[in-house]
Amino acid sequence: MTRSEILARYRHLRQISKEQHRAVLDVIAPNVVLDWAKRLGLTRGRTVLLESEQEMTLAEDLAIYLARPGRPHPLDRYARAARLAPGSDEAIVLEAMRRAEFSLWRVERRHETMGLVLCETCCAARTSGWPTRPWKGARDRDWRWPRVS
Repeated sequence: MTRSEILARYRHLRQISKEQHRAVLDVIAPNVVLDWAKRLGLTRGRTVLLESEQEMTLAEDLAIYLARPGRPHPLDRYARAARLAPGSDEAIVLEAMRRAEFSLWRVERRHETMGLVLCETCCAARTSGWPTRPWKGARDRDWRWPRVS
C-alpha cells in the first residue's frame, strides 16, 4: 500500500470509530456518563464543568469501556443491537474497541533521549520511549489518557 492509501484507510477506519463511539453513547444511560464525570470531580450538582473537551472525552470513554458492576458491557449491548455484517470494516473496528485496554498515564518527566517517562497510574508501571512530539508542551505531572489497543 502507498502512503496515501494507508492514510485514506486510517481516516476511513477512524471515522467509523468516531461514529461507533457516538452510537455506543446512545445505548448508555446519560446518568452513567454524569456519574463518571462526578467521580472525576467535573460536576457541581447535575452540571458538568469542564476546563477542556478532553475531560468530557475521559468521562465518555470510562462509560464506554468500563462496565458497571452487574451490568452487561456497553460495547456488548451495542454489538447485539448493531448486528454488523461479519468481516465488515464496522465489525472489525467494533471488535478492536471490544478488545481495547484502557489506561491512565501521567507524565513523570522529560527524558533527553527517549522523549518522556510516563507512569501508568493504575499499576505504577513506568514506560519510556514515548516521543515528546505527541504531547508538545506537556509539563511534568501532566495527565494523559490514551486508549491502548
